[in-house]
Amino acid sequence: MMQRLALILSLAAFVPGSSIALAQGLPMRAPAVSPDRYFGRLESVNGTSLMLRLRNGRLLRVDAQQAFALKRVSEPLFRGKPTVVAGAMAAGGVFRATAVRRAAPLPSSWGTDILR
Repeated sequence: MMQRLALILSLAAFVPGSSIALAQGLPMRAPAVSPDRYFGRLESVNGTSLMLRLRNGRLLRVDAQQAFALKRVSEPLFRGKPTVVAGAMAAGGVFRATAVRRAAPLPSSWGTDILR
């Protein structure tokens, strides 16, 4: 039992952010920042440029080039289908998506839009 505890404590010393690691002066891992996220229905698809009709009726221009490059796109993309995009808003009001996924069919089951 004591050997297990010693092993666990010695391994915990190498986990960034653990109290043992902090006591030894090891760096703390920065918290992960979740991306912005929007739910809506695809209005159009033109290559890696998408138009998403948000639940409030507004159109969101989406540049999905990075999502395609990272292979984080649920294909095929169809007009009118529920979709969720994750990424960050860029200058000029264009949303730069790092992921494009299918969403649940009913808007009532969609998650919350997140904009930081």
